[in-house]
Amino acid sequence: MFKNRKKKKQTHKGIYIIEDMVTDNNGIPIVSDDQTYRPQHHEASKKSQLLQRKTKTSNFSSHFSGGSSEHNPPKKKKNRWSFFRVLLFLVFISGFVYSVGVLVDWSIDAMTAKNEYNDTLSMLKHKNDSNVSKNIGDILDISNVSAGFPLDDITNIADIQDNLKTIAALNDDFYCWVQMTNTNIDYPVVKANDNAIYLNRTYGGRDGVKSGTIFADYRLSNNVSKTKNLVLYGHNMSNGTMFGMIPQLFKNDQRSWELFDSSIIRIYTLDSVYIYQPFSIYATTQYDNYVKQDFSKDSDWVSFLQSIYDKGLYNWKKDMRDYIKADTKIITFSTCTNYSAIHTQQRFVLHAVLLDVIKFK
Repeated sequence: MFKNRKKKKQTHKGIYIIEDMVTDNNGIPIVSDDQTYRPQHHEASKKSQLLQRKTKTSNFSSHFSGGSSEHNPPKKKKNRWSFFRVLLFLVFISGFVYSVGVLVDWSIDAMTAKNEYNDTLSMLKHKNDSNVSKNIGDILDISNVSAGFPLDDITNIADIQDNLKTIAALNDDFYCWVQMTNTNIDYPVVKANDNAIYLNRTYGGRDGVKSGTIFADYRLSNNVSKTKNLVLYGHNMSNGTMFGMIPQLFKNDQRSWELFDSSIIRIYTLDSVYIYQPFSIYATTQYDNYVKQDFSKDSDWVSFLQSIYDKGLYNWKKDMRDYIKADTKIITFSTCTNYSAIHTQQRFVLHAVLLDVIKFK
């Protein structure tokens, strides 16, 4: 009858109810000595402790952050590189659009100049009675004439003179026609009272065209035969037109030397053909007075000839001793190097010595 009685144990703290286990079913220790264990009370106590820990943590954070995180949420860091990325992108797009615009502009200019040139050629008489020709040399029927060639042997001399008169009638500033073998140089030349007029004006009078026209220095005599230094200016066009082929002679290799050495320059006027042979080519600046016109003494002229020969890229291959003298006449081509926008004063210069003059009758 006493087997089912609960045993009691007395301590100085009170009476504990001794069960078969000293923990509840969830393993939570029984700590109360005067109450039976209530699970709901334990859960509430657990939540209270958890809330206290969170509050302490929150207070700790707010102490070092300067306020409650509820009212002052952390700000997102701005990516300072995003602005530069956008800026670089805009710069790239602007540069691309500008480059395309420049290419289109230059293409339109080149087409305008080419069409005008073809229109001029279509007006001239051709030796084969054709209205279309590749260059003025074919039309004038003298492209293969070398120094000393008797002009009397050319049967259509009247047609040559008529063509030159037709070209001259298109522009009152007509000075001559220039042709250089091994290059694309084959154009009318003008001379005005200012070297700036034809920088961006075509032979036909169209303004704002970058290729402009080949023009003679305004200080020259209107009579080519009276000019010691016949200076012609032309743009160094990237498509090889105007004086754009001259840089090809500066590569300082065998091919460039052969082109330079075998080239012949011809100047056609209304009464004569002047034949020149290149003897010096070099790079310099606009401040180098290679376009000089006034020589008070013959010795000054001879010294000038010697100086431009010594500066030449191929002077060690060209023996010009027979031409360094007082009665020598030359032609000078001047064009920009186009190396960079900050070196606009740089120039390519070519000099050629006059070998012969063929007079029209």
